[in-house]
Amino acid sequence: MKKKFGTFFGLSRWGVGAALLALCAFAPVSSRAGLYLLSFTDTSGHNSSGSGTIDVTGTTADSGSFTVTAGSMAGTYTLDATAGSDSHFSWDTTVNVGSDPFLDTSGLLFTSGADEINLYWTFADSTYGLNGYVGGVTYNGATGSATLTPVPEPITYALAAFGLIFVGGSAGRFCLGRRRSATAS
Repeated sequence: MKKKFGTFFGLSRWGVGAALLALCAFAPVSSRAGLYLLSFTDTSGHNSSGSGTIDVTGTTADSGSFTVTAGSMAGTYTLDATAGSDSHFSWDTTVNVGSDPFLDTSGLLFTSGADEINLYWTFADSTYGLNGYVGGVTYNGATGSATLTPVPEPITYALAAFGLIFVGGSAGRFCLGRRRSATAS
């Protein structure tokens, strides 16, 4: 009895490739832990734009960093992964992945020594805000847009590549078979 090598768990190569690609495309991002790119673009003229990464589990920011690229608050800050308040800000660790807004009005606190920056959603005008307490000076009023983008995990790339290998191999065999049948006629 000759064993058929063209199938995998009863699926053709096309089926296996399509299934792997679908797993990558439709994997739920909001319900699992993941790394996200966070960016803030200042549209109020305070020159306080920046970006960073945060690690989110469910709706909680666990760790991360944020770098303000220019202006009075320029520097790199580390996420304070505890909710709280001090004489400058109130904050929590809530991140609603896949929602707009993805932060609430308390937002996230990032620190560097005694310096603090707070990225939050401004309920009043539906933008995001970035305030700071840097070098003993309070900076308020930077508003603009913010984005939260998932960083694909390496396994996602591996599954996609594996799926493409199956689909590519099947497409190659299909084309080769058509070419052979055309030359045999």
